Amino acid sequence: MAHSDSLIERTVSHYRILEKLGAGGMGVVYKAEDTRLHRFVALKFLPENVAHDPQMLERFRREARSASALNHAGICTIYDVGEEDGLAFIAMEFIDGVSLRDLLRGLPLPLSEILRIGIQIADALEFAHAEQIVHRDIKPANILVTKRGQAKILDFGLAKLIRKGFETSGNDRSGEAAESTTTIGIIHGTPSYMSPEQVRGDNLDARTDIFSFGLLLYEMATGRRAYSGGTGGMIIEAVLTRSPDPVRTINPEISPQLEAIIAKALQKDRDQRYQSAADIAADLNLIARESDSGPRSAAGISISRPAAAGSFQSDAQTANNSTPQSGAMRSTRVSRVIDSLAVLPFENATLDPEHEYLSDGIAASLINTLATVPRLRVMAQSTVFRYKGRRVDAQTVGRELNVRAVLMGRIMQSGESLRIGTELVDVASGSQLWGAQYDRKSGEIFAIQDDISEEISSKLKLKLTRAEKNRLTKRTTKDAEAYRLYLKGRHHWNRWTEDGFYKAIEYFENAVEQDLTYALASAGIADTYVLLGWNGYLPPNDAFPKAKAASMRALRLDPDLGEARISLAAVLWLYDWKWQEAHAEFKRSLALNPAYPTGNHWYAEFLMTMGLHAEAVERMKDSQELDPLSLIISVAIAWAHYMGRHYDEALAQLHRTIEMEPNYPVTHWILGLLLRKLGRFDEAVVAGEMGVKLSGGSSLMNAALAQTFAAAGSREKALSILHELTAASGVRYVSPYYFAGIQVGLGEADRAIDYLEKAYAERSHWIIYLHIDPGLDALRPDPRFQDILRRIGLPLTNAISA
Repeated sequence: MAHSDSLIERTVSHYRILEKLGAGGMGVVYKAEDTRLHRFVALKFLPENVAHDPQMLERFRREARSASALNHAGICTIYDVGEEDGLAFIAMEFIDGVSLRDLLRGLPLPLSEILRIGIQIADALEFAHAEQIVHRDIKPANILVTKRGQAKILDFGLAKLIRKGFETSGNDRSGEAAESTTTIGIIHGTPSYMSPEQVRGDNLDARTDIFSFGLLLYEMATGRRAYSGGTGGMIIEAVLTRSPDPVRTINPEISPQLEAIIAKALQKDRDQRYQSAADIAADLNLIARESDSGPRSAAGISISRPAAAGSFQSDAQTANNSTPQSGAMRSTRVSRVIDSLAVLPFENATLDPEHEYLSDGIAASLINTLATVPRLRVMAQSTVFRYKGRRVDAQTVGRELNVRAVLMGRIMQSGESLRIGTELVDVASGSQLWGAQYDRKSGEIFAIQDDISEEISSKLKLKLTRAEKNRLTKRTTKDAEAYRLYLKGRHHWNRWTEDGFYKAIEYFENAVEQDLTYALASAGIADTYVLLGWNGYLPPNDAFPKAKAASMRALRLDPDLGEARISLAAVLWLYDWKWQEAHAEFKRSLALNPAYPTGNHWYAEFLMTMGLHAEAVERMKDSQELDPLSLIISVAIAWAHYMGRHYDEALAQLHRTIEMEPNYPVTHWILGLLLRKLGRFDEAVVAGEMGVKLSGGSSLMNAALAQTFAAAGSREKALSILHELTAASGVRYVSPYYFAGIQVGLGEADRAIDYLEKAYAERSHWIIYLHIDPGLDALRPDPRFQDILRRIGLPLTNAISA
């Protein structure tokens, strides 16, 4: 590219280019600094034939937008796409590491490295394929390995750009010619790493990536490409018609099991290949476990099965099918009492999305049950479910979460038959504390959960009183169908979307109809309506009274149900404005279930609105110990600092949250509020726009952006958003509090207070932040503002003690 060296030290958009990192068929890559967010990025400039073709450029933008939604540890994140002075570029995560091509250099990798990198790549592919995105150019040059050993795939979603046709460069004697061989058009790839269907120009699906991944594994195992030498045409002919040399004839150190995996991935007929990246990851993971635990008999592994059959089966998985195999796996003595546990999401081995609710629900139920055990710290669901769908090592997860033991499970359902396999692993030693397989009818799910809970408490050497043991096996319903409906409700609730909440209510209500005494299902209805009101999806006078009625119904059935008391406390706080009663309910709920992360988080927010900022931050940090990967709790800490005018602490906490998850919209919303308050308007606009984009156009975030535009002097942009929100309020609920903030930015104090009066009349929950919200500071001297504050009864710093 003609401009490759002239860009050093130049600023393109808001990226200051520092150094050239490399070049290839897809363009030139530079290291650059994002001058707005003050972070390093990798800036890739597209080839001029793409940049100057409007149709190609628009296709590129669509693909980049699609790929930017892929947020996974094993995928290089796309931050931005743009064009300036005829230069089309994408801004990506800057990865400090080395390419897999440079790691190989003609030599095989050790088995442990092949397995570690292979499992990570397969996990990333499975995640992308679930989002309907196929890479189409998996090869060593597109895999970077960080200094901490994490493999990351580059250039997801960009393959559809390239036009059909190959650029060959004669004999491939150096081993590098094929790296630059690309298809330019709808089909893209490097011949040495392409699937037969890709070479033929057939319609592609995820299985093309699996073939390319098989070629990658082959090269890691042997140090050489499966197909290389000669012209591009010769390579293509070999891909279509020939099998590569057997792996073990090149490298006898490779196990027969790994050789079989590679051979299956490289089947010419994609129907005979692995059908999903999850399947190949499972088989690699089993070899990794076998390598850690020592040799086993050949009967313990089976690889000669149809392509769609799934993963390897162990001896324990093929044991007697009629009774629970509570000792089918080895058991190891525990050196000391284990006081902390993570229950990972159970694997849905059925691979039917319709059964996902069951695998998720059983794990969540075990978490909720075990969290009631005194002296046992159990990681919260929102933290452990961040590992959902990933092939993970129990010891690695345990160290990341700082727990002593990890419970893993696998569920297979066929008709009325239910098979659950479990394994409890000691993080310190990696040894198995206990393992079992249960083969029952689906209606016996309660008994299975009881058995698992009792076995875990026994293996962890927990000394429980009779009351505590009874609580461990307490059943909230005896009706299996009601329980199934409840689990489906929780499955949709955990999507944390408006549509998910409405579907959750439907299933919870069906569960109540099935069992009128099912208190937990009524509690589910209650907390769902709380969130529909809190998130502004329903008007307050619609959502919160329904939440209160459901929580009261649940408490009449079970006065000791902590989940119902938390929902009741939330309504008393957010809608009824009965501070003392809300405080009492929060305390009662947390006494019943002190380890409930949601309860601790909501109570912390309550303390913040009572003006007890220091206590609120401490309580939120306590919640974070229970739920260390919870994004909402992480940003809640920043929110409390922001409301308490501790802006440096808020900014530092927001940056920590961005490191955890760069695409969480609430983080960028609060960052925009904070930067606006600090007078850093350009940065505030960028953060606000990011919040709007990631939230899909949330009214809350659009209103915050409009206030920022107004404060920055961009009055027309602010008015444009104001008009859009006004029109939207005719078809969906938009809190008057949002409009008040925009009017503050526009300098219209009287209109702002008019909107606050409307918010007060509607009992909008936002009004309880009135006395601490920095965004409304301009209104504080106004007597009308003070009168609203007096009528609400805030602040109450001296009335309530944490």
